[in-house]
Amino acid sequence: MQKKTSAIKSISELFPYLPQRQDDWCKLIIDMVRKYQKQHGDFPNSSQAWGTLWDNPPMGYGISNDKDRGGEDALLMGGKTLSRSAFNKRWNYWTK
Repeated sequence: MQKKTSAIKSISELFPYLPQRQDDWCKLIIDMVRKYQKQHGDFPNSSQAWGTLWDNPPMGYGISNDKDRGGEDALLMGGKTLSRSAFNKRWNYWTK
């Protein structure tokens, strides 16, 4: 069961299980969460986070929208793909 985002006070509280070595996708997601929190005064849930990444990703990462090989919505960054299901797996692990 995920925590209510309105009760969360910090990134480390939202993501207690972030990896020690953070790849570019991890950094992008953290930057998006910070931006979202500044704009909305609250932290996003997984659906809000994906929607923000899809519609308005942080600048400087060169993100574009596409489909993966299976036809699922995916983000592209520097030749790497993050599908919606892969994003959800990360989010669910980091927030468990």
